[in-house]
Amino acid sequence: VVDTIEYNFGVEIDGYVVADFEMFKVLVDSIGGVEVEVTEKEAKEVTGHPKRYGKVKLEAGKQTLTGEQALAYCRIRKIDTDWQRTKRQRTVIQSIIKSAKSGNPVTLYKMIDNSAPYLETDLTKSELLKIGFKALGCLKNDMVEEKVPFDDTWSYQTINGASVIGIDVEENKDRLIDYIYKKSTDEITEEQEKDSK
Repeated sequence: VVDTIEYNFGVEIDGYVVADFEMFKVLVDSIGGVEVEVTEKEAKEVTGHPKRYGKVKLEAGKQTLTGEQALAYCRIRKIDTDWQRTKRQRTVIQSIIKSAKSGNPVTLYKMIDNSAPYLETDLTKSELLKIGFKALGCLKNDMVEEKVPFDDTWSYQTINGASVIGIDVEENKDRLIDYIYKKSTDEITEEQEKDSK
């Protein structure tokens, strides 16, 4: 995945952390659940399809979801679009961050300690701690988010009978580099050429 992102989008990934569904559930439960506004349609989808979501039940309205409920909520994909599904995922992540911001050090430690066994990474323990402490400092700031592909850089296509999202790779690459580094692709190429001399 790292190679694919670096190759397609021209960004360097210095380290990675991979988390699975189990870690996600443990993380949410460690902070006492996440508060989410569940629609009638979302509640019906999860509760009505035990084969798809397990025996998870959701109710409409503002709910504090357990880890298992939050995972089911994030996985909903049959009632609307993939864009809505990723929006649900971002909603849950924002709720986790909000809880982390207001949590005390004991809660934060519990969150990290419970989640750690489920992580896969190429970072050392000291690198993870350094990033973790830096992230705690960033919690004071508002979260900034963006999605790839960017608006107006994709279209629905049918390839080999499958409905897919076709993207303008170069346009997305340029926008992603600008978003991350606040520089254009040309400026970064110029800098790399100067550094190599």
